[in-house]
Amino acid sequence: MNQLNQIILEGNIDSFELKKDPVHGAFLDLRIVHEITGKDTDGCFVTSYSYFNVYLFGQMIDRYKERLRAKRGVRLVGKLKEERWQGLDNEVYNRIVIIAEHIELKLMKKILNKGD
Repeated sequence: MNQLNQIILEGNIDSFELKKDPVHGAFLDLRIVHEITGKDTDGCFVTSYSYFNVYLFGQMIDRYKERLRAKRGVRLVGKLKEERWQGLDNEVYNRIVIIAEHIELKLMKKILNKGD
């Protein structure tokens, strides 16, 4: 039986780029920013930001690449994946990425000029 590996993430698109490499083939790399606002120990409001790389593959690329915009809200379901590689300095590096399985793009508000 497989262990559970699922994540739900809500945030805004910071940037995105269509990439291709020998390991993944073609994929869309989304950078999602997740904003958390809360109070610190002094009672002042503080905002912290976390950035996540999310990979889209296959038909999801075609479905979403034309509709993605920076700062657009997104909600996604995916799974965590660790990537490991050896650098030129022979050090082993790793990072955790999210492999998207389902994405919902939030509606964008149209900004109209007064009088339009």
